[in-house]
Amino acid sequence: MNLDGQRTAIQYPDTTPSSAQIEEVLPVYVVDDEILAATPTGGTGVETEGESPEPVTLEDLNVDARAWCQID
Repeated sequence: MNLDGQRTAIQYPDTTPSSAQIEEVLPVYVVDDEILAATPTGGTGVETEGESPEPVTLEDLNVDARAWCQID
């Protein structure tokens, strides 16, 4: 995923370049936007990147109904 919040998704099993589409999370995340989150039982299973990865302990409850949407 890019820093602009977009990703290229490829439809499986057709992995030819023509099956790719650009997607973005909508509605977009905004700086200082309030995000309702919870600590799931058993953790998220996600870690930060870098030399000293740390566990991600909160999960977005998605009350804003964000979803990946095709934009191209």
